Amino acid sequence: MNIEKNLKYILEEYEVEETKLERLNKFILSDEFKLKTDDMQKELIMKKFELLKNYIAVLKEQIKYDKELLENEACYISKDGGSYEELEKKCIK
Repeated sequence: MNIEKNLKYILEEYEVEETKLERLNKFILSDEFKLKTDDMQKELIMKKFELLKNYIAVLKEQIKYDKELLENEACYISKDGGSYEELEKKCIK
Protein backbone atom coordinates (compact mmCIF):
# COMPACT_ATOMS: atom_id res chain seq x y z
CA MET A 1 0.00 0.00 0.00
CA ASN A 2 1.43 3.37 -0.91
CA ILE A 3 1.91 6.09 1.69
CA GLU A 4 -0.94 8.30 0.47
CA LYS A 5 -3.46 5.45 0.54
CA ASN A 6 -2.22 4.27 3.93
CA LEU A 7 -2.43 7.79 5.36
CA LYS A 8 -5.99 8.21 4.08
CA TYR A 9 -7.00 4.90 5.69
CA ILE A 10 -5.29 5.73 8.99
CA LEU A 11 -6.87 9.22 9.14
CA GLU A 12 -10.33 7.69 8.67
CA GLU A 13 -9.62 5.07 11.33
CA TYR A 14 -8.33 7.78 13.67
CA GLU A 15 -11.58 9.76 13.34
CA VAL A 16 -13.69 6.67 14.08
CA GLU A 17 -11.64 5.74 17.13
CA GLU A 18 -11.66 9.33 18.44
CA THR A 19 -15.46 9.30 18.24
CA LYS A 20 -15.57 6.04 20.19
CA LEU A 21 -13.28 7.51 22.84
CA GLU A 22 -15.41 10.65 23.18
CA ARG A 23 -18.59 8.58 23.63
CA LEU A 24 -16.93 6.33 26.18
CA ASN A 25 -15.55 9.33 28.06
CA LYS A 26 -19.01 10.93 28.19
CA PHE A 27 -20.41 7.70 29.59
CA ILE A 28 -17.66 7.50 32.23
CA LEU A 29 -18.50 11.04 33.33
CA SER A 30 -22.23 10.32 33.47
CA ASP A 31 -24.36 9.61 36.53
CA GLU A 32 -25.32 6.27 35.01
CA PHE A 33 -21.70 5.13 35.14
CA LYS A 34 -21.14 6.54 38.63
CA LEU A 35 -24.38 5.34 40.22
CA LYS A 36 -25.70 2.38 38.24
CA THR A 37 -22.60 0.54 37.03
CA ASP A 38 -21.18 -2.21 39.23
CA ASP A 39 -17.50 -2.27 40.15
CA MET A 40 -16.55 -5.07 37.76
CA GLN A 41 -18.16 -3.28 34.82
CA LYS A 42 -16.44 -0.03 35.82
CA GLU A 43 -13.09 -1.80 35.88
CA LEU A 44 -13.66 -3.34 32.44
CA ILE A 45 -14.87 -0.05 30.95
CA MET A 46 -11.84 1.78 32.33
CA LYS A 47 -9.52 -0.86 30.85
CA LYS A 48 -11.26 -0.41 27.51
CA PHE A 49 -10.88 3.36 27.83
CA GLU A 50 -7.14 3.07 28.46
CA LEU A 51 -6.64 0.61 25.61
CA LEU A 52 -8.51 2.90 23.24
CA LYS A 53 -6.41 5.90 24.34
CA ASN A 54 -3.23 3.90 23.73
CA TYR A 55 -4.44 2.72 20.34
CA ILE A 56 -5.25 6.29 19.31
CA ALA A 57 -1.77 7.36 20.43
CA VAL A 58 -0.28 4.72 18.10
CA LEU A 59 -2.48 5.94 15.24
CA LYS A 60 -1.29 9.53 15.87
CA GLU A 61 2.31 8.33 15.78
CA GLN A 62 1.71 6.53 12.49
CA ILE A 63 -0.03 9.58 10.99
CA LYS A 64 2.90 11.78 11.99
CA TYR A 65 5.38 9.32 10.50
CA ASP A 66 3.48 8.99 7.22
CA LYS A 67 3.12 12.78 6.89
CA GLU A 68 6.85 13.22 7.46
CA LEU A 69 7.58 10.64 4.77
CA LEU A 70 5.37 12.49 2.32
CA GLU A 71 6.92 15.86 3.17
CA ASN A 72 10.42 14.52 2.65
CA GLU A 73 9.74 13.26 -0.88
CA ALA A 74 9.66 15.43 -3.97
CA CYS A 75 7.28 13.61 -6.31
CA TYR A 76 6.69 14.44 -9.92
CA ILE A 77 3.17 13.37 -10.80
CA SER A 78 1.25 14.55 -13.82
CA LYS A 79 -1.57 16.82 -12.65
CA ASP A 80 -3.45 16.62 -15.94
CA GLY A 81 -3.29 12.84 -16.06
CA GLY A 82 -1.01 12.26 -19.00
CA SER A 83 1.44 14.90 -20.20
CA TYR A 84 4.31 13.68 -18.08
CA GLU A 85 3.81 9.92 -18.06
CA GLU A 86 7.54 9.25 -18.00
CA LEU A 87 7.80 11.15 -14.70
CA GLU A 88 4.67 9.82 -13.06
CA LYS A 89 5.23 8.41 -9.56
CA LYS A 90 8.99 8.98 -9.66
CA CYS A 91 10.13 10.50 -6.39
CA ILE A 92 13.39 11.89 -5.16
CA LYS A 93 14.17 11.46 -1.49
